[in-house]
Amino acid sequence: MKALLLRLFVSVVSVFGLLLCCSPRSPGQTNTFTTTGSMVTTRYTNTATTLQNGTVLIAGGYQLASAELYNPATGTSSAVGSMHSARYDQTATLLPNGFVLITGGCTGSGTCLSTAELFNPSTLTFALTGSMSRARDLHKAALLQNGMVLITGGCNGSNGCNSTAEVYNPATGLFTLTGSMTANRYLHTATLLNNGNVLIAGGCTGGGTCLSSAEIYSPVTGTFTLTGSMHASRFEHTAAILNNGEVLVAGGCNGSNGCFSSAELFNPSTGAFTVTGSMSTNRYNDTATVLQDGTVLEVGGCTGNGSCLSNAEFYNPSTAKFTVTGSMNEPRYEQTAALLANGQVLVSGGCNGSNGCFSSEQLFNPEAGTTGFLNPKYLILGVTYAPPGPMSNVQYTDSTFVGNTSTLSNSFESQFGQSIAISSQISAWSVVSGIAGKITGTSATTVSQTSGTTDTVTVSKQTTESFKTTGTANAFSPVNHDYDLVWLWLNPLTIFTIYPSSVITWNGYGFDPADPTMAPDIYPVAAGYLNGDFGAMPPSMVTELNRGWATNQTWPAGQGPALTTTDFQTILAADPFSSTSYGLVFAQGVTPPTTTDGRFTLASTTSSFPYVQCAPGGGGCVSDMYTTMYSDTTTLGQSASFQFQQMFGLEEDFGETLFGADVMEVIKQTSTLTWTTGYQNAVTNTNSQTDTFTIQGPPCTGSPCNPLYAGPAEFDIYQDNLFGTFLFFGVN
Repeated sequence: MKALLLRLFVSVVSVFGLLLCCSPRSPGQTNTFTTTGSMVTTRYTNTATTLQNGTVLIAGGYQLASAELYNPATGTSSAVGSMHSARYDQTATLLPNGFVLITGGCTGSGTCLSTAELFNPSTLTFALTGSMSRARDLHKAALLQNGMVLITGGCNGSNGCNSTAEVYNPATGLFTLTGSMTANRYLHTATLLNNGNVLIAGGCTGGGTCLSSAEIYSPVTGTFTLTGSMHASRFEHTAAILNNGEVLVAGGCNGSNGCFSSAELFNPSTGAFTVTGSMSTNRYNDTATVLQDGTVLEVGGCTGNGSCLSNAEFYNPSTAKFTVTGSMNEPRYEQTAALLANGQVLVSGGCNGSNGCFSSEQLFNPEAGTTGFLNPKYLILGVTYAPPGPMSNVQYTDSTFVGNTSTLSNSFESQFGQSIAISSQISAWSVVSGIAGKITGTSATTVSQTSGTTDTVTVSKQTTESFKTTGTANAFSPVNHDYDLVWLWLNPLTIFTIYPSSVITWNGYGFDPADPTMAPDIYPVAAGYLNGDFGAMPPSMVTELNRGWATNQTWPAGQGPALTTTDFQTILAADPFSSTSYGLVFAQGVTPPTTTDGRFTLASTTSSFPYVQCAPGGGGCVSDMYTTMYSDTTTLGQSASFQFQQMFGLEEDFGETLFGADVMEVIKQTSTLTWTTGYQNAVTNTNSQTDTFTIQGPPCTGSPCNPLYAGPAEFDIYQDNLFGTFLFFGVN
């Protein structure tokens, strides 16, 4: 079991991407723009998309079908395959499989497009995919949590603007119409919220009217619903989701009232917009990028009075204020901005009303943070449920996982007021390699983590060989949850970066090479040992859970590295069947059936599998093999979560030198971290998640059989939506 590894399912970070993450920035170059290599050609109204390997795909632009890749390691761009059509004002969306979906736009000759194309990062080529129901430009695209892409609004030179919307399914390559917006919109914004819905805000109708209204798209119902309105009508504004889940809307124009410096915040909980601090100047046609410290960088654009801008400014959610920062070497509008894996922002192309358009590119270099880590005793990775009887087993293949999507709560925020917030960001592990000599030996082939949204980190483990969970000891009591296994990661390093903006960012997990396993210490514990039903733990388990090697950590009074009986009860609670009061209570009208708490969903629509006793003399035994696979259930509209707290220790070899005395004091006072585990949203490729079940009923001794089996003759199989494993439930 020690060979179990952690693996990134959405994308594997390449060696190039890892090196890129660690590239140091030159001292004295923070919060400034520096020149980097130029694009192959001048571009504006193009798209820029950061790929999973860290390079940036720059595609199209006015009258252009060509594309190129920017390589952050070399600071240069090189041409790749061209699109099938010239496109400008198109959209580009990075899909979970690493491909990029390009939709719509216009050719430059007055023709707008309904076609779409996929960029393949492996072949560096574009291929046509399904077409939209109508031609669109100045529309918006938003990647949904289920991996599909929502396309909204836009215009067509001949047919005007529209309120329609459609959804692209990467599995089929087809677009399907969904509900329409409440108004025609173009030059609006579409922002994925943390709850999976999409906020549509502002824009214009095409009839001379611009909008302050906003609406919410629900992927569950496929409908749009009006929500609170903005305090001003806006088009060509920016929208950025903050780490606290709110959406910052800034700048833009109104056909009758000019352009704005004002900004406002949308709160998904209340559905209302509130005014926040204003920018230093009016801006429209600029870019907004959420940086790794949670601040928002607004770059360039124009003021509305004939002048365009080279400067940039930050919005700090903690202070609700904008602050002017460095300037580019020339004013730009219609440029693109792409966040790189090392935290820099690549600004490409664009135009200036007086000096034409550009092929040049600039890098914004944000002020670096200080990284350190805490040492919780364990992290709960998953639960595997015992199949019925000692002759049965479930085999999780090497493409199947036990994992979790965990959200770290704002553990320090209450003691720092609103000046500190904690969130997670997409980052490769080698960002933290070499910290005080602690984190070493990590690579994409052994340890990876990814972020499904801005506040969740997915941690998954995988075997190099398939492993089995065996059935219960007593064939005549086929389902005994004492034999369920809770999988723990012992002593993960929980990694944080503290930025000058007074934001603490959670960067995921690492492992301590002082651990004798020299790898992530993944360990299964049977529920029967946690609740005492199996009696005393074996000496080897006691040694493992005592973690006696972790001597270089300081703990709060009364605590140490060893797991305690309180810890055991917290771990046991991850298995809902540890409580005798838990049962499968199903929601009405949901297909396939899902429990009311969202935890379990029927995994197969085929008939139940039999569990029957052999005939006298040993004949008539039923031993069958079944296969099933984990599937994404987020579209069912259910929700499930499991929250637990874990006390942490402090590494003696970094202390105040990394975190700083003031933050260390708060960390010491807090002493616990809280995790909330939710749906494994990031796993959508069900074809690679196939598992095999071997089921055999009780033997028969004597004639008639003695004892005679009187339990369930059939079992249904349900998937655990939190951990992607399977539960066996007796019926009939």
